[in-house]
Amino acid sequence: YQRRVHGKFFPLSNLNEISAKISLTKDSSYDFVVEKLGEAINVKPTHIRLFPPFGRKPHASPFLPEHRVDLNSLLVNSPTPQTKDPEPMLFWEELDVPLQEMDSKIRFSIMFFNENVVHSETWNMLFNKSGKVKDVLQTIREKIPAYENEILIMMKITKSKIEDIGQDYDDDGDVPLTHFANNSVQPTLRVELLSKPPNPESKIEWYPVLRPKIWASTEDGSRLVQVQHISPDATNTTHSNPFLIWVQSHETAKEVKARIQQKLMKTESDLSRWPLAVFSGSLSIPKQLQPEDNVLKVIEAQPHDVTEVRLALIHKDPNKKSIFPTAALKIKD
Repeated sequence: YQRRVHGKFFPLSNLNEISAKISLTKDSSYDFVVEKLGEAINVKPTHIRLFPPFGRKPHASPFLPEHRVDLNSLLVNSPTPQTKDPEPMLFWEELDVPLQEMDSKIRFSIMFFNENVVHSETWNMLFNKSGKVKDVLQTIREKIPAYENEILIMMKITKSKIEDIGQDYDDDGDVPLTHFANNSVQPTLRVELLSKPPNPESKIEWYPVLRPKIWASTEDGSRLVQVQHISPDATNTTHSNPFLIWVQSHETAKEVKARIQQKLMKTESDLSRWPLAVFSGSLSIPKQLQPEDNVLKVIEAQPHDVTEVRLALIHKDPNKKSIFPTAALKIKD
């Protein structure tokens, strides 16, 4: 005799709503579970994807194909133990293609930024898991014909830091998309137009995407450098949208900052309050640059074991609200 359980199913679109409560046994097959759920929510069973709980919320990744055996397998392979729960919870979403087809694909959320680091569009796109970086960039060019002959770059960004970039200017276009996916169901990537190097005729040499100590350089000594935004606090908290900028071998901090001001469309007054520093991570101390400092020489003087040396603009996070009242309280006499 199999003790029955009453599975509670929540849609990803509304985590506070129980869309179905179904009586099942632990040995109910996976197909039976999604069939009964499909009947209850009026969705094709073949287009349902189930997610395990992580606490009271859905886990970032759905159940793997090898876990889709029976209800017991789903409960055992949940990050939050549910094998003894009389009312186990599962989450579901409706796919626009059958689950079997989705297993061979990756869905990306692609955010497109213009050359001024302004977000202009977002697309949700489906690619084969065997796809390459060049497939994404070619699809974007088809959506924006004006960029047909321009260099586009794809970025994986984590905690306001560019972790990887991909481009199809050379062999990096063959980097597999799975490298940018991690295990997330729908990774968010950023695609943007790469600004031309100071000498447009100078050949760009790209460095391996899997070892991003230097993103790219040119024959005349310019380097493509990441610029982050960090808060003036003890942990150097990163925020806002990082970006890449070309720095010439002879440029001073004052000259680079002027080009950053132009790129971000900020006033001189705004940028004067944002110190520019060389930065190599949250555990390091940012080295503020003086206007006359040669930027690349300061970068090259950093320890060789540093994975990547970046530039940083130091200022408060504009999207973070203060915990203090905006106006001082008046004290009565």
